[in-house]
Amino acid sequence: MFAPIRPQRMTPATLLRLAIAILLVLAIAGCSSAKLAYRYADWGTVWWTENYVSLTSAQQQALEQGVRDFRQWHCSRELPRYERWLSTVIADANSALLTNSARMEFHQEQLLALLPAITERATPMVVAFLKTLSDEQVQQLAANMADRQQELEQDLLKRSPEATASARAERTAERLESWLGDFSDDQYFRIQRWSAAQAGQTDIWLEGRERWQQVFLEALQQRQQAEFASVISDLLQNPEQARGLAYQQTMAQSKNAMANLLSDLLAMGGESALEQVKVKAAELKSDVDVLTCPLPTV
Repeated sequence: MFAPIRPQRMTPATLLRLAIAILLVLAIAGCSSAKLAYRYADWGTVWWTENYVSLTSAQQQALEQGVRDFRQWHCSRELPRYERWLSTVIADANSALLTNSARMEFHQEQLLALLPAITERATPMVVAFLKTLSDEQVQQLAANMADRQQELEQDLLKRSPEATASARAERTAERLESWLGDFSDDQYFRIQRWSAAQAGQTDIWLEGRERWQQVFLEALQQRQQAEFASVISDLLQNPEQARGLAYQQTMAQSKNAMANLLSDLLAMGGESALEQVKVKAAELKSDVDVLTCPLPTV
């Protein structure tokens, strides 16, 4: 439910899943204000895109309009789903159900279930945008993707397994404390044990990321062909398939391990941890309640 998300510049996968930039999941992952994240999403999406490819004036205008239209839809149609989910989180915190790992997995699935409608809605906009790329822009995009992949590999693989596990534990504890409150020594030891069990995931994640990019770049070479839309749709809406079986298995294990970790931490933290979750979820729900949808464009 509250799985930590590594903050980073938008990758090609998330660049194409433009909707993710305006999900309130960003707020759950660590943004201090859902309202701020939501209201600056239009500008942020275009800015991130330009980190990977230089846009013409016409492309930038079309992308900006597409994101505005998307946010109008998301605000009016999807935000009520977030409110219902957050209400359930608050209710389950009140009844201590969040200390049950099965219930925590339920909330993970509920959160992930918000994504398919978003990627499906965003896909036509993304396909239309990609079709406007010139050969030079595709080459620029490919070069920037390769550079980013190399940066990630150098950054994530340079440490020893022990150092990687320690850094992961520290990073996760820091992010979760805003939801669960200060951790005891026993809770932090539980996080360390969870982190040590994730050994080898970084290599699989990087390999899966590179596999997806290769399929994506191959598809871009055929962007004027009739089947291009269906290929990109599949890459956006079923990205795990391109990333390989090892990636799929690892992510399934990771979700299960995270649900167990969160439920254990809440059980160990007792009433104060549950109260902290209620407060945090209520703050986020309040942000959602007062968000104003943009006026429809004419």
